[in-house]
Amino acid sequence: ATSRQSAFSAMVADAVRNGKNRIAILHAGIRSISEQTLLTEYSAALAENQLSFIPELAKSVAISCNFYSKEVKEVVGWLKEVRPDVLYVDDADYGVSICSSLIAEGWHLPEDLQLVGGNDSPFFQRVMPAIPSFSPQYDKIAEALLNKMGESAADSEPITIEAVYHSKTINPKT
Repeated sequence: ATSRQSAFSAMVADAVRNGKNRIAILHAGIRSISEQTLLTEYSAALAENQLSFIPELAKSVAISCNFYSKEVKEVVGWLKEVRPDVLYVDDADYGVSICSSLIAEGWHLPEDLQLVGGNDSPFFQRVMPAIPSFSPQYDKIAEALLNKMGESAADSEPITIEAVYHSKTINPKT
């Protein structure tokens, strides 16, 4: 299994240390187990850092979009309305599209809003400003899977690979 719990907790703690406590998330709805887990991990990280889950800061969106899509324009409108300090966007396409759209609207990133990505896509680093991202540790996942291939199902112990958040990404002064 993979988990973002530790990464979310570290991200939220970093945001709170820097006076940012309106932390929003985009998700693809609760139909899939992975999206349910994403929201559970996000909620737990907020609680661990003495923040409450605020429903208006969690938005369900379509998974696939581009810079000109209706969905990105809808997200930008939502961001103008709810004014979070931090926005977690797992998907690089959304993150880059939202970043570009916000800059076009006159937002100053990361001062007005810090975007944080979740899948360590190189695209998060190809925008200005770069979008910090959780590292799912794909190398450790691959290694664990290769090690499991030789085990029988009866002998196999479940393992969880934790994503990693690199601190100092929420403070726009660093």
